[in-house]
Amino acid sequence: MSQEETCRACDGMTIPTPRDPSVSTTLRLRKPMPSAKRRLPHHARLAQQVDPAIRRELRAVWEGRSPWPVFLHGPAGTGKTSIGLVALDATRGIYLTAAQLCEQMRRAMLGELVDYGTHGESRITQDDLWRTWADADLAVLDELGARERVSDFGYDTIKRALDERDGRPLIAISNIGPREIRAIYDDRIVSRLCRGTVIDVVGPDRRLCRRET
Repeated sequence: MSQEETCRACDGMTIPTPRDPSVSTTLRLRKPMPSAKRRLPHHARLAQQVDPAIRRELRAVWEGRSPWPVFLHGPAGTGKTSIGLVALDATRGIYLTAAQLCEQMRRAMLGELVDYGTHGESRITQDDLWRTWADADLAVLDELGARERVSDFGYDTIKRALDERDGRPLIAISNIGPREIRAIYDDRIVSRLCRGTVIDVVGPDRRLCRRET
């Protein structure tokens, strides 16, 4: 999808029908990416709920008028993940939570990830996973700071994930803001997240609102 097509999709937040609509929630190689519409919950398709001001900010990023990465933060249930998934509707990309990314890298380090390709089995290495992460048209990294403490391995994985997307489209999502992220990680992680476009997503918890209605 061209940049113009992607910008138009983000601006209207419509659900496009790209030539190859897909989103991956795994970094395994050469596996067909599952359809986003099959894998993602229905509420993530409600693009019309995205605030118009946020749509304008995203369009500015896609057009190069505002810098990457996009850091979405705000209370739980305000639609941050949905915003990231709507952006993925416009292009091929990867969606992972911080925990999923760390688990994939851990399993690759232990030799537990195997690619069953046409030429037989082959081990998937961390280098393979990082190459896939770096080459994606768009990466969405969700649930940053979901745990109060991170291991050295977890820290190094998140830091490299941000570095590998330097200058490339990345949407990072967290329920906590830069100050809390700094307490869990450090200034270097906050600097990488906040050097781009920081969006504070506010509003009621949509999950609770749906339950009440």
